[in-house]
Amino acid sequence: MNDPLCPSRVRPDPTPATRKPGAFTGGSFFAGFALAALCALPGDARAQQFVAVPNSTVATDITADGNTVVGRLSGGGGFTWDWRTAPSPTPIGGLDVTAVNADGSVIVGTIIDGGTGDEVAARWTQATGWVSLGYLPNALGCPGRSRALDVSADGQTVVGSSWDGCSGRAFVWTQATGMQELAVLGTGSNRAIALSADAQVIGGYAQGPSFRSPALWAPDLTGGFLDDTIPGEIHGMNNDGSVIVGEFYPGSGNGNDAFAYTAATGAVSLGSEDPNASAVAVDVSELGHVIVGYDENGLLRNGWIYIVGLGLVDANDHLASLGLTGTPEILRCDAVSADGSVVVGGMDTGGSGFLSGGFIADISTGPWLNLGGGTVGVEGVPFLVGDGPLTAGSPATLSLRNTPPNAIMLAWLSFTSVPLPAFGGLIHANPYANQFFFFSDAQGEWSATVPWPAGVPAGTEVYFQFLVEDVSTLYTITLSNGVKATTP
Repeated sequence: MNDPLCPSRVRPDPTPATRKPGAFTGGSFFAGFALAALCALPGDARAQQFVAVPNSTVATDITADGNTVVGRLSGGGGFTWDWRTAPSPTPIGGLDVTAVNADGSVIVGTIIDGGTGDEVAARWTQATGWVSLGYLPNALGCPGRSRALDVSADGQTVVGSSWDGCSGRAFVWTQATGMQELAVLGTGSNRAIALSADAQVIGGYAQGPSFRSPALWAPDLTGGFLDDTIPGEIHGMNNDGSVIVGEFYPGSGNGNDAFAYTAATGAVSLGSEDPNASAVAVDVSELGHVIVGYDENGLLRNGWIYIVGLGLVDANDHLASLGLTGTPEILRCDAVSADGSVVVGGMDTGGSGFLSGGFIADISTGPWLNLGGGTVGVEGVPFLVGDGPLTAGSPATLSLRNTPPNAIMLAWLSFTSVPLPAFGGLIHANPYANQFFFFSDAQGEWSATVPWPAGVPAGTEVYFQFLVEDVSTLYTITLSNGVKATTP
């Protein structure tokens, strides 16, 4: 599929005079790094790990930096957990927890209303505890009166669902306005499920005569359909709402497919892990390069992770490929950090087939992090992978695949990253400190391994990315994903 990013059309003119396949082995590429490394900026290195959330049933959301996780406890009520530093989750009570803001200070979910005894939307902070957000004026207990489903980065805007009688209605809440009903779309129930971090885009669904369709609303309460010709729902989006994910029925197959949407690509199917199941995409990284969700077939669930360049893969299989073997069966992947490195959700700890534990998975590839940003060419998205511990003298490898055979390639190396929209994707290795020409082989692949230089300070960040000749594209150029290497 297309890397779900908003494109910016820029055409460069890197035109080598001659083509000589196999001319470089990669040594000069890393030599340039060795000379410049001492002026690099500090960073943050992590390694893969899998953490079971104690005494929980599911982890439902994670802060943008991947450090604070929220969810539901086995004995009831919610929790918040700064899992990298605190020894155990902190219970916060309430009935359910659905979402957390960017820094973990505001959590939303539901509580039991003291007056009606019904479930109502609520907001939690350390200072206030749980506070009801109320419900729409005509809401009946169907069985609850309202439900908070997402919160903005600053915690000041909440979206969710309430009722008109027992007909579903989407709402937006702010401290200034209280709960307001969003424009009623279609002919039946509406629900607001997802909110952009900047609170400018609201997503969910509206019921039409025959099916639900993905719907969008604005802060001024107006709205419209993303596409009213297809059944589906919006479940998540990135910070500014430029990348939207959810589920839709593409008109073929045995169930719904997960989808990713941008204005440039439209709704692009991600498929499903099991062709006989329906797939639900729930959350997406800031750059759109990692999407998480699950398949559902009746009461059965199976969690998956979609990574640009790798496609949609079973969550347990992907963890095993990173060396995290023997993990309980992952039933749902519910949220991902902004950089795509930490995934949370629910698992089956006892073989019952039902949620019985929350999990946290750091899927960053050791000191290497996939930043996304690549664009589609004749062989798909050129996929760049780094490998090696980045200790002095250890083998360090860059490998690239999915390029045209014998393609001219320009490799950029940078020690800072100011992402630049270009060629329909995003260049992360910008501004570059050095650039080198290479050529892919007859199979459309390239790889180089050299000793990692000695004397590189811990925390040094290095960004790599390739610009690849591809005459099948508008610009005759495709981008690989960007890769960040951080020395331990």
